[in-house]
Amino acid sequence: MEKTDKHSFEANKHFAEEKLKEISAILADYGFQERIEAAQNRLQHEKMHLLVVGEFSRGKSTFINAILGKPVLPSKVNPTTATISIIEGSDQPQMNILYRSGERMNRPLPDEKVNKFLEEFITTSNQEANAIQEVRIGYPGVLQTMQCDIVDTPGVNDLDDLREEVTFHYLSKADSCIVLLDSQQPLSESERRFLQEKVLANDINRFLFVINRIDEVENIPQGEVSARLKAYVRKLLQEHLPQIAEPTIHTVSAKEALRARFKQEASIWESDFSNFEASLMDFVSRQAVRDRLPMHYDRIAAIVKDGIQTVEERFSLLSVQRDEMLLELQRMEQEERTMQLELGTFESFMQVESVNLARWMTAFVREEFTKLQAELVGQAAQITTDEDVLRIKSLAGIGIRSIMEALQEQMLDYRRGLHEKLQAKWGHYFSHTSDGRKASRGIFSDADTEHLKNLIAMESTGEQTSSFAEVAAGMALGGTLGFIGAALFGPIGIGAAIVGTIFLGGKLQEEKEAKEREALRTKVTQILQTQIQGIIQNVEEKVKEMAGKELEPIREHYSTRLHNRMNALRLTLQEQQGIMQGQSSDIDTQKKRLDEHLTQLRQLTQELAIRKEHIQA
Repeated sequence: MEKTDKHSFEANKHFAEEKLKEISAILADYGFQERIEAAQNRLQHEKMHLLVVGEFSRGKSTFINAILGKPVLPSKVNPTTATISIIEGSDQPQMNILYRSGERMNRPLPDEKVNKFLEEFITTSNQEANAIQEVRIGYPGVLQTMQCDIVDTPGVNDLDDLREEVTFHYLSKADSCIVLLDSQQPLSESERRFLQEKVLANDINRFLFVINRIDEVENIPQGEVSARLKAYVRKLLQEHLPQIAEPTIHTVSAKEALRARFKQEASIWESDFSNFEASLMDFVSRQAVRDRLPMHYDRIAAIVKDGIQTVEERFSLLSVQRDEMLLELQRMEQEERTMQLELGTFESFMQVESVNLARWMTAFVREEFTKLQAELVGQAAQITTDEDVLRIKSLAGIGIRSIMEALQEQMLDYRRGLHEKLQAKWGHYFSHTSDGRKASRGIFSDADTEHLKNLIAMESTGEQTSSFAEVAAGMALGGTLGFIGAALFGPIGIGAAIVGTIFLGGKLQEEKEAKEREALRTKVTQILQTQIQGIIQNVEEKVKEMAGKELEPIREHYSTRLHNRMNALRLTLQEQQGIMQGQSSDIDTQKKRLDEHLTQLRQLTQELAIRKEHIQA
């Protein structure tokens, strides 16, 4: 893959890493090292994320194994995958299980028969699979080179509400999603329903369709049958999802590709699968470059912008007369003292905002969930059939999602208002003229503005969590609320939390036979009241932590900028005070060095801007 490919995730990530190294060398003596190292760390951990969805027995696990080149995941027709499994590159084979209770268990993977070992945990043969929220599988090999995580999901026709909702949440976070179809029944009714209900709420350009098991209907790859199947699926998609104007459709044989790779044999199916992989990684890379890397470029550009400001100040001080230099140093000393005080004021301000936000969130959730509870209890009083129970189950999910979407919109407005307050109070510290004095022009650079826009919108920036899976794992809710949703619901699934326990052990059937409809209505009502009150109580217990996490990305941005400005002032003062004490003979040499640094930093600004525009074109 060429380093100049504008759609290459690897190439553009490498470009950003190299620019950070250059910046680090230039700004080594200006107090930016901690900030640069933080940016390098975030960039280093940035990876692409690929989700694989499909009905039971479509061969999702075999498909992923073909990419890995080894039978890592259990892939027999029976048992089927029952958990969310995230496969990621790792130096050592290992497994980390997160239970719905919040407990974790780490286990090393065996050297051989990994699929047999995992079968006991991630398939329906594990009687306690429902207690598992996600399984993270670290495995050496191709995923390390690809810089990509792959998420294996239960079937889209899974009856477990929690798994369905968590799958939906992963769908909203993945860079790309493969919808795996079967060559003998491509795009079934349940698959079309899944696409209509789930996909339409997401970026349709992130989806590609793969018809698996093509070897069962054709003897060669990409033959006439493949062409007809692609045309058939394309026709169905145009009928049911016309929003997908030009769907990307592939045909593969994952089983034959896996066999050839594992046995290291030549195969036309393996060659065909390799061609597909190249197209797949180009597809995923394009999405990841567009969605993930601009935030890193903005962060780097902000460091360069602040570096230019610091270097300009030092250069300006070397260019004035001694008396003027003394006055300017006194001004900078005063600014440094003021900023010390302002940092304390800023942290106090954010603490008050966090308290106020917690109070508002508590009141909002209590009011909205109480109204939902009353509505659902009213519906429960009218239960006469099994369908009524299922309808309440559906209404509960819709109602909770509606509340969370309203909360999300309210939070967005709150963050915008908070940003305006912060900008008015502290924004002037980030804007200076070339002679070091405060200016009346814009508070933030273009890079700052873009960075803050993303923070305010709480887009997938890498600021909120170390991996996209940790956010999704705790949620029983689609959307972009991230840790808020996780804190609200913890291990409780939306449907399961409301009425799911009715179905445990066939209790509904027993009550149906016993004609105890009134008892059923009473039970549903009790479950509704208990579970919704539990949600409200959970919010009241965790809302302080939730509010703090909600504000943390914005607080961190402003705090980092204020700290960085103060540190830069201190270093500049130390250097210039040394000059005032008799080192003026070195002024010309220092000015030349500073001028070189300014030239380099301005060039970097242009390179970053051009590169960002290039990848977003």
